[in-house]
Amino acid sequence: MDVLFDSNVIIDAISERDDSNVASTISFFEAIDGRIVKGFLASKQITDIFYVLRKYVKEKEVREDFIKLLLKAFNIIEINQYDLLASFSVRGNDYEDDLLSYTAKKHKLDYIVTNNKKDFLNSKVEVISPNELVRMIKKENDMNSIEEPKYYREESLQFAL
Repeated sequence: MDVLFDSNVIIDAISERDDSNVASTISFFEAIDGRIVKGFLASKQITDIFYVLRKYVKEKEVREDFIKLLLKAFNIIEINQYDLLASFSVRGNDYEDDLLSYTAKKHKLDYIVTNNKKDFLNSKVEVISPNELVRMIKKENDMNSIEEPKYYREESLQFAL
């Protein structure tokens, strides 16, 4: 299962902005680590996530460590000039979300995971929530429950052991 993650999913889990999705986020990090899900991020998301994290994590080294973790865990899709221009064809309400929609379609990904499905109404790739992804993982792998996460929280940030 090839999945592009919206930045808000990553940021919400790290910052605990949306407690309802923290458990799901930890579960799909486990699924990525266990190779059940092949996770993708667009290259431009990395700098966006690093920037937004400043609000929640003051120590630059901690933010850097988290970005390094993302770079190891996720496949990074390069965004070029053509992609930036072509994403206008999606015709959604938000250019960043249109870029993710276009990128997911171009790379033939199965899903986009976001906490704001309404932002992807024009997406040609199916859009699901973190909770929906976890349910799909459990169903696809005939799991009653995903194992306890191997993550711990340090200064509002999750790190893999």
